[in-house]
Amino acid sequence: FCNAGFSTFSQGLSDAAISHAYGFQWIIMHLIILGGLGYNIVFNFLKYVSDFAINSITHRRIHSPVRVLTLNSRIVIITTAILLTVGSFFFFFTEAHRAFAHESTLGRVTSAAFTSVTARTAGFNTYDFASLSMPAILFVIFLMWIGASPGSTGGGIKTSTFALATLNILSIAKGKERIELRGRKINNQSVKRAFAIICISLMVIGTGVLMILFFEEDYSLIQIAFEVFSAFSTVGLSL
Repeated sequence: FCNAGFSTFSQGLSDAAISHAYGFQWIIMHLIILGGLGYNIVFNFLKYVSDFAINSITHRRIHSPVRVLTLNSRIVIITTAILLTVGSFFFFFTEAHRAFAHESTLGRVTSAAFTSVTARTAGFNTYDFASLSMPAILFVIFLMWIGASPGSTGGGIKTSTFALATLNILSIAKGKERIELRGRKINNQSVKRAFAIICISLMVIGTGVLMILFFEEDYSLIQIAFEVFSAFSTVGLSL
């Protein structure tokens, strides 16, 4: 839940005793997601669900008369859901016959989903990440860079920062001056802050990669880049 990635098993979650305990891994995944969302988002979403249930069952109304789910919560939840879903499908189709080839169908689905979840700052691994193909390693780096959500226990540039930057690019492509989402305009100051965070993060990461390349000549660029992104986002995964 705290996205720390510590385990009492000597080999982490890749220990032979639990590496194929898929029910256990799904529980861990849900805890990681809740910790990565943050308290405010989780409580806001629970209030939205409870109000929706009360209005639809007790008052026989489908829509709540008051806006319960904040715009920030919508952005974070939707972005998180998209990243987790896309990541799971991507890892399943790229590694089903490579890193996950020795597992059952349930095992492949679980491993793909677990990889998509754990890359977002949790740092647990149920197999050796060095066995992943190059496209999968690059996608893990991308997920590690984005990280968790604001106010959560995870690191990274945050899902809201990535979402605002993406929405701004789409708005510019459409010829719009402001980002509009569900009838509401996003403050330009928030967009500027998001791009500043992205630029600073890439500068820091780039400096880290160059320094380690200078001192450690025995490792490849992708190995060093993976370590730096992992450290920057407090993930803890390693090749």
